[in-house]
Amino acid sequence: MNIQIRSGKIEDLGEIQKLSHLLFVKEQREYDSLYDTDWPFNETGIDFFKKQLTDKNRKVFIAETGGNIIGYLAASIRSDDEYKNTKNEVLKIAEINNTIVLEEYRSRGIGTQLVDDFKKWAKENNADRIMVLASSPNLKGIDFYKKQDFEVFEIGLKKDL
Repeated sequence: MNIQIRSGKIEDLGEIQKLSHLLFVKEQREYDSLYDTDWPFNETGIDFFKKQLTDKNRKVFIAETGGNIIGYLAASIRSDDEYKNTKNEVLKIAEINNTIVLEEYRSRGIGTQLVDDFKKWAKENNADRIMVLASSPNLKGIDFYKKQDFEVFEIGLKKDL
């Protein structure tokens, strides 16, 4: 199978929304019942993805085969004064905002290809650190990111009211 990783284009918006919807349905079903599965199609979600596809500090990496989009990784770069280096300088953080590979294409190295391209992009943009958030019950996802050399950095706790 020939997998291509390329930059996302505004013409990819509809397919990205569909994949994001699948991701959100999985998140809601398995990890967080408060996830809004329609978010990719509402005004806020559409605006988010349009910015992901056009803003110079954001990028969408598309995985495709045979002209079909089978996954994506959306990333952004930000300066965050919450994180500083030993010289008290604000760090530039590259973050994976969300990513999904269609289930039938998983465990074939596609996610690794997407993350590798993300890491290259982060370096090219002088990021000091890369980060990703994963739902704590998502053990497969956490294990995947650990295999990509991410390490546990923070633990967040929540309580729904």
